[in-house]
Amino acid sequence: MRTHYVRMKNLTLRIDEKVLAEARKRAALKGTTVARMVRGVLTALVE
Repeated sequence: MRTHYVRMKNLTLRIDEKVLAEARKRAALKGTTVARMVRGVLTALVE
């Protein structure tokens, strides 16, 4: 069995508190995190 590792970098950004609060609510409803949602959006953008 092979294990594939992907090197990840951290990203820091500033965002309005209300936007972040709503994003957290939506992420929770989907059973995910804001970080995973942002990662998905950025990945889709470059693919």
